[in-house]
Amino acid sequence: MDPIGQGLLISALGMGITFATLGVLIFLIRLLRWVFPAETQKPLEIQSSMPDEVEVERRVAVFAALWYWQNEQRRSPTLGRRLEKTRSPWQSSNVDNKNK
Repeated sequence: MDPIGQGLLISALGMGITFATLGVLIFLIRLLRWVFPAETQKPLEIQSSMPDEVEVERRVAVFAALWYWQNEQRRSPTLGRRLEKTRSPWQSSNVDNKNK
């Protein structure tokens, strides 16, 4: 038998064995599902109301976060713009040296 024919025969045999094994595996999975059916899951009960203490803590946390954010905005609202516009002499010389 020539090498090309032998290679094709081995490839076909390998693919046949692979798909036969896959078929057996699928059959076993279906057989096991039929023998051992899955139990239906009960829906989880979720409590919609939170305890009073947790609700109060949540409100206080939101209030504190908003208060902190507002104070930061009042203190220096233009800090980001000032940092982008102006450069210190050290930054300017450092950038100039890198470009050379």
